[in-house]
Amino acid sequence: MSAQVAEKPATMARNSFWLGLESVGDALTSLSMAVVIPRALGPAKLGHFAYVAWLAGVTKTLGGLGIPAATLKYMAEYLGQGSPGIARGVFRVTLVAQTAIACLLVLAGLTMVSLFTEPGYGLMSSLVVIAVLPGMIAAVPSQANVAAEDFSTNTRGSLFGNAIYVTVGILTLILHWDVAGVAASLLAMRVGEFLLRFIPALARVRGTPQIPLPAALRRRMVLFSRDGAMLLLLNILVWDRSEILFLKYLRPDIRELAFYATAFSITQTLLVLPAALAGPAGARLMVQYGRDAGQLPALLSTALRYLGLAALPLFFGTVALSGPGVALVFGPRFLPVAPVLVVAVLLAIPRAFLPLFWTVLQATEDQKYLVRWTLLSALINLSLDWLLIPRFGAIGAAAANGVTQLFATIGIVARARGLLRLELPLRFLGRVTLCSLVMSAAVILLAAGRSPGQAVFIGVISGVLIFLFMLRITGCLESQDRRRLWHLHAQMPKCLQSAFCWGLWALVPVADRKS
Repeated sequence: MSAQVAEKPATMARNSFWLGLESVGDALTSLSMAVVIPRALGPAKLGHFAYVAWLAGVTKTLGGLGIPAATLKYMAEYLGQGSPGIARGVFRVTLVAQTAIACLLVLAGLTMVSLFTEPGYGLMSSLVVIAVLPGMIAAVPSQANVAAEDFSTNTRGSLFGNAIYVTVGILTLILHWDVAGVAASLLAMRVGEFLLRFIPALARVRGTPQIPLPAALRRRMVLFSRDGAMLLLLNILVWDRSEILFLKYLRPDIRELAFYATAFSITQTLLVLPAALAGPAGARLMVQYGRDAGQLPALLSTALRYLGLAALPLFFGTVALSGPGVALVFGPRFLPVAPVLVVAVLLAIPRAFLPLFWTVLQATEDQKYLVRWTLLSALINLSLDWLLIPRFGAIGAAAANGVTQLFATIGIVARARGLLRLELPLRFLGRVTLCSLVMSAAVILLAAGRSPGQAVFIGVISGVLIFLFMLRITGCLESQDRRRLWHLHAQMPKCLQSAFCWGLWALVPVADRKS
C-alpha cells in the first residue's frame, strides 16, 4: 500500500515533466509560427487559411467519433485491473475503426476541395485536408501511450513534429511559398508526430498476448463512442471556434476572421501549460478508477491546486501584456487582435480546470450528462454568435465563445463535484488569484509608456518576481506542496537543480520549514 502511494507522486511528477516539456515545445512552436504565418500571409490571406484549417479541424473532430477517448478510457481501466491482453484488444479495435473513418473523410474532403475551393487556394486546401489523415490515426496510439502513463513517447513525437513545422514554416517565409507552404508545414508536422507516436505504441502492445474482447465490453465501447460522437459534434460549436463560420458569412471584412483566429490560437497556447498538469493527473484518475475509485477526490483536489498555480498567473499576465505583446509579435497590422485577446483570455480561465472534471465524468461513464449539458451550451453559443458577431465582429466572437465555455464549465464542474462529494480548494485558489491580480496590475504600471520590446521584457521579469513574492507573503504554499514539488527536482538539468531547491524552500512559509 505504501509503495503504491509513494509511486503516484513520482509517476505524476515524471509525466508532468514530459508533458511540460511537450507543452514548452508546443508553446514555442505556436509563438514562432504566430510570427511566421501572419507575416508571411497578412490578415487577408491568413483569414482564408484559418477558415480552411478550421473546416479540416472540424472534419478531424467529427471523424474521431469518440474512438480515441474510448482507447484511453478502456485501455487505462484494464491496465489498472492488470489485464494487458484486453487492453491490447481495445487498441487493435479502435485503431482499425479510426483508420477506416479517417480514409473516408479525407476522400470526401478532397472531393469537396475540387468542387468548391476558391481560385488560388486549391493546393493549400488539399494539403490541409490530407493532413487530417495522419492526425486522426495518431490520436489512437497517442491515447494508448497516455493509458500506459508513458508520456515521454508522445512528447518525442510532438517535439519532432514541431521541429518540422517550424523548419518548413521558416522556409515558407524565406522562399515565399505563400499559403501552400504553410499548409505543407502542417502536413509534414502531422506525419512526423504520427510516426514517432505510433511505432512505440505498436511495439508495446505486440509484446502482450491478445485476448478477445468480451461481448459486454464491446457493448460498453459502442455506447461510450456513440455518446462521444454526439459530444464531439456539440464540441465543435462550444469549444472549437464555430464563430469562424459566422465571421466568414456575417462580416464582410475577412480580416476580422484572422483577428479572432489569432486571439483564439494564443488562448489555446496558454491552455497548453495547465494541460501539462491535467494530462498526467487525468491518466492517473482513469487508472485509479479501475483500481480504487475511493481515492479520486483526493487526487482531483491536489491536481486542482497546481492547475491554479500554473494557469492563473499565466492568464492574468497575458492580459496585462496583451497590447505590447501583439505589437511586438505580429506588427501594427494586427493591433486589433489585442482587445479580442483580452476578452478571450479572461473568459478562458475556468477552462484551464475543465479537463480534470471532464475526465471524472468519462471515467464514471456519465457521458449522457455531458451530452445534455453541452447541447444546452451549444444552443447558447449559437444564439450569442448570432447576436454579437454582426455588431461587434471579432470581439463579439470572443465574447460569445468565452461566455459559452464559462457556462459549460460551471455545469460540468458542478456535476463532477456532486459525484465525488468533492471539496474544492477555493481558499487556495482565491489566494493565488489575489497574487495574480496584484502581479497583473503592477506589470501594467511598469510597462506603460514603453516600447513593445521593453514592455514585454520588463513585464515578464517583474511579473515572475512579483508573483513569487506574493506567494511568499500570502503563505499559499505549504510543506505538503514542497514535498510534492520536490519530485520534479530529479527531472531537471543539474545546472537548475540548486536554483529550484533554493526557490522551493524560499516559497514555503517559515512555520512549515521544520516539517
